Amino acid sequence: MVVLEDDRAGVAMLPEGTIPEVAGESARAVAKRGIESTDPRERALGVAALNALDAPADVRPGLDPFRSLDPATERVAMVGLFAPVLYHLDAGHVDVFERDPDAMDLPEDLPADIEVAMHAPESASEIVPESQVLFVTGSTLVYGGLENYLDAARPDQTVVIVGASASFTPAPLFEAGVDLVGGASVADIDRLHTEIEAGRSEAQLHDVGLHKWAVLDPQATDLPGLQLE
Repeated sequence: MVVLEDDRAGVAMLPEGTIPEVAGESARAVAKRGIESTDPRERALGVAALNALDAPADVRPGLDPFRSLDPATERVAMVGLFAPVLYHLDAGHVDVFERDPDAMDLPEDLPADIEVAMHAPESASEIVPESQVLFVTGSTLVYGGLENYLDAARPDQTVVIVGASASFTPAPLFEAGVDLVGGASVADIDRLHTEIEAGRSEAQLHDVGLHKWAVLDPQATDLPGLQLE
């Protein structure tokens, strides 16, 4: 978590390893250096700083992209394993892209009518276009690879980025082909810091200092596979 002098704050997925010390530095400098870096730890700090500096003004609080998924959707692609999607579908096929697909374990209580296939990122160009909806984890902003998935998506395909790492004003993402961004705002810095220090996952941080929201591309007129209220 990056906290500014005026108590604005932003978070991002934290890679393993020692995080560079940036206390006292300009948040804009941290953001710029992180965005230009290939080191995931510097990128994480840069993304968190950007989220603190450039939070979107027009958000839809509580809108959950996963719950907005039409249960009748037949094929979904996910960059990162989002378990809620597996339980929200009535039936269908889900393609999951992971940096190390062999290391991922699927839930034991996976619904019988859901078929899941694990893939390496290199398969994206072939497999992503076959789905109706593409969910991408915001951590791709830290680890890289987002451009490859966006390039693989069809122009008429619904693309959703989800995660607290993607909590800056989303105009650049919309210009790149994203339709919906699900991010989060830091509502309680002290409590969130305590929970992060305790090793809580991002999913566990919601409602304990991190509040979810979503932003829809104002140019999006049709989102196949989603049902927005």
